[in-house]
Amino acid sequence: MSFEIKKNKAIELMESAGLWKSNSVPYLVVLLWKMGVKIPPPTFANFWLNTVIYGAFGGILATFILYLEMSEYRVSSGDFFIQGFVIGITFGVTFALFHLYRRKSKKLPDWKDL
Repeated sequence: MSFEIKKNKAIELMESAGLWKSNSVPYLVVLLWKMGVKIPPPTFANFWLNTVIYGAFGGILATFILYLEMSEYRVSSGDFFIQGFVIGITFGVTFALFHLYRRKSKKLPDWKDL
């Protein structure tokens, strides 16, 4: 089965389960799809893929925000990266657990079983 067919079937399953489209298919994933990256919707993706994607996004965003907010206090750039890394891991694991819980609670199949 092609990626597009599986993706559309997954979106239909999430809508029939009553999941909000904005949570089921976030803008970050839509942006990655438009760039040609073939990843499943987060609710159907495995835990580690969600951790990496959300963690990278959260870590980069947190590092940028910390830099903007704290640059006038003469904090070393290494501190920004360490804090951004910790925030990214926390963000990634939290959202991966959220999507794993939603898939299990709504009894949705794994991506490979679609």
